[in-house]
Amino acid sequence: MNNQPSYEELMSLYLSAEEKIKYLELQHKKDLEQHEKDQTQILENQLLIQELLKVIEDKEIKLKKQLNDRFGIKSDKKEVVIANEAETIATEQLEPVVKEKKKPGRKHGSLDAAKFDMSIIEHEERIIENDNICDACGAMLVENGETIKTKVEITPTKVKVIKYIIKNKRCPNCDERVFEPEINCFNNESFLTPSLASFVVNNKYNYALPLYRIESMLTQLGAPITRVQLANYCINIAQILEPIYERLKYHLLNTNVRVLHADETPLQVIEVKERKKCYIWLYATSMYDKPIYVYEYQESREAKHPTKFLENYQGYLVCDDYSSYEKIEGVSLCRCWFHAKKKYADFIKTMTDNQKKRSQAVILHNKISKIFDIESKYYKNKLTPNEIKEIRLKELKPLVEDYFNHIENLWNNGVDKSSHLGKAINYSLKIKDDLMMFFNDGHIPLTNNLCERGIKPFVILRKNCLFSYTEHGAEASAILMSVVQTAKMNLLKPDEYIKYVLENIDNTKASEIDKLLPFNVDLPKYLKYDNLEKQYFELLLK
Repeated sequence: MNNQPSYEELMSLYLSAEEKIKYLELQHKKDLEQHEKDQTQILENQLLIQELLKVIEDKEIKLKKQLNDRFGIKSDKKEVVIANEAETIATEQLEPVVKEKKKPGRKHGSLDAAKFDMSIIEHEERIIENDNICDACGAMLVENGETIKTKVEITPTKVKVIKYIIKNKRCPNCDERVFEPEINCFNNESFLTPSLASFVVNNKYNYALPLYRIESMLTQLGAPITRVQLANYCINIAQILEPIYERLKYHLLNTNVRVLHADETPLQVIEVKERKKCYIWLYATSMYDKPIYVYEYQESREAKHPTKFLENYQGYLVCDDYSSYEKIEGVSLCRCWFHAKKKYADFIKTMTDNQKKRSQAVILHNKISKIFDIESKYYKNKLTPNEIKEIRLKELKPLVEDYFNHIENLWNNGVDKSSHLGKAINYSLKIKDDLMMFFNDGHIPLTNNLCERGIKPFVILRKNCLFSYTEHGAEASAILMSVVQTAKMNLLKPDEYIKYVLENIDNTKASEIDKLLPFNVDLPKYLKYDNLEKQYFELLLK
């Protein structure tokens, strides 16, 4: 019996096997396509997870920064900070920072009465001694050294009401002409006098007290003058002091040292309903010239305002990176290195403990800190601007070039430009020429801190007073703040100076207003503090 399959059976088996192979190939192809789709989906999911993690990290950094800004240390100290950001790890080793341990107990000299300024404080000596006879045995007592104790007494402010009985006279021969004597520059129906004006202005624009607190103080002293009256007084005083303000502006724009500082801060004005924020602009002279601080109220932050103010000025302007300053013709911008440094410092403060080991941000922060440390020695050694310019080229220029070479290398070699490190690097790169402008003149400082400190009194006043009701009030505040802060920086007693000016401005010709300016060396001595040079540099370096 023949068991071999026939030709037809073999062909049937062959065709069946071929179909199975095609089916398996097709199934395999579908499996490969599905696998590729799965891999693509996995990759997309991974990318999505990375993006979500980055969003979470950015939000965490912003939250930490907000918490640090609200509750942390406000100043950016010069000590080296060790940290490490997630975007990139440095290969450079950093030297460990050794913190000095604070000694326990009271700070030495905190009760030293020799620190009191006896030139402006009334002082006396009182000798206290016992009877000369011992109350136990009746013997005569002998001297056994002495113990010195210092106490401070304060005499509260007093309000004095003066009633002026003005005798009017007339001339019987001059058409009944009436003669009425004037009593002071506030010859009106209000209670205002130079002393009351200086009290109000000093408390508001020197000590940043809102008018309702000054109203409360006067009420407790027995003079219930309302805050509405006080607000009107401030506008009235500003109008009288406007010639002083205009002369300050003139001298600022015609400074001997062609270096000015500028900054701005928002101010809410209720009367201006169509805008959320108006602005106070500050312009100040450099530390090498007579101190002048001119505050100017404007209804916006537009470039036309500094352009208008500085239209007749030719020189250097130290400022932050606000773009409006770039549109001022004839002015060379000098950007602030502290702002560049702060970009890294703010980032470093948000890092976790695990990240605070090695970091590109810390390395760059330390490079700028080294520049600041060397620069500070020039001022401590009281070098002249010409000496500073010469030594900067030798000592600081290599450090500055090294810093820019470092960040350019990072920028061109794959740093994440959307990261906090990338943004900090980009900040320095886009204003590189302006950051290096300080090499042109020894009068130019590394930072705009002088103006930052100058704007701070107005920021504190704004926090306490919140807003101005009218634009007239905002303009008055700018004038009064200019006079008070310029007086302070010239080491005058603001209250005494305001009173002196108001007592004498009516009898001063317009061409002689400069005699009343805060930097006039012929002002009465009682308006000034002693040790002018020492205190001036202490104020600048504080």
